[in-house]
Amino acid sequence: VYVVAGSMIGLMERIFLDAESPLFVHFQLETVGPFGREDSHSLARKRLLRLADPVPGYVLATIYRVTRGHPFYIYATCLRVIENVSLLHKPLNPATVEEAFTLETLGSTGRIYNLCRYVLEQSLQSVRGETMPQAVMQVLAQEPAGMRLTEIAARLKRPSGAIRQVMTWLVDVDLVEQRGDKSYGYRDPVLQIWVAYYYSGLQLTGLPSQKVLSNLVSELMEKYERAANELGLAKESQVRELLQAFAGQEVDGKLFGLSGRIKLPAFERAAQVLRP
Repeated sequence: VYVVAGSMIGLMERIFLDAESPLFVHFQLETVGPFGREDSHSLARKRLLRLADPVPGYVLATIYRVTRGHPFYIYATCLRVIENVSLLHKPLNPATVEEAFTLETLGSTGRIYNLCRYVLEQSLQSVRGETMPQAVMQVLAQEPAGMRLTEIAARLKRPSGAIRQVMTWLVDVDLVEQRGDKSYGYRDPVLQIWVAYYYSGLQLTGLPSQKVLSNLVSELMEKYERAANELGLAKESQVRELLQAFAGQEVDGKLFGLSGRIKLPAFERAAQVLRP
C-alpha cells in the first residue's frame, strides 16, 4: 500500500482527481481535518500530564478554543504552557494558555510564528511575482469576513482581471479559499491573524512585561475570535448551499462512510438554527 500525503490541498486534488493526471483513480483521497474536541483534549492531556493529573477540563477547553483543533498548534501551545508553568511558575489556568498561544504566535522564536512564516514564504515562492500577492494577503488579513474580487481590486487600485489571476494562484497554493458567497478569505484564522501582525511590524523578540503581554493577549484574542467566527459562518453558508443542491440524486455511499449507493434527501429549506 502506498500513501501520499501533503498539506497543499489544491495541488493534491489536481494530482489525484484530474482526469489528465497519470495517477487519476489510482489513489483513494482522504481529507484529514483539524481534531475534534475529544481528540484535541486527548493530545493536550498527554502533553500536560507532567503538570497535572488529571489536567483541568477548563484548561483543555481553552486549548481547543485557541487552536481550533490544529494538531501542531495544540502541540506548540502545550509546550509553551509547560515552560511557563515550570520555569516562570505560572498557574495552570486558561489565562496561561492564552498567554502561551500569544507568545507562540507573535514571538519570533515561537513555533507557530515560524510555521506561519514558513508556510507564507514557501507558498509565495510558487506564485508569480511576490509583490501583488503579498499586498492581497495584507488586505485580506484585515477583513475577517472576507472580500469579494471587486473589493480587493478597488482597495489595491488594480484591474479586476489582474487581481483575479492573483487570487487563482493564492487559492492554488491554499493560502486563501473562495467561499460560498463568492468572497475570498484565509483558510486558517491563525495564519490570518499572524499575517496581520507580521506585516504591521509587530514582533516579540523577548519576553514582554506582564502588562504588555496582557494587553497583547486581549487584543489578539478579540481579533482571533472575530476571524474564526467569520470563517465558521462562511463554512455554514457553504453547507447550506450544498444541502440546497440535494434533490434525490443517487451517489456512492463511500462519500458518507457507507456502503453501496444511497439516495440523497431533498430539502425545502436549509437555514441556521440557534439553540440556547
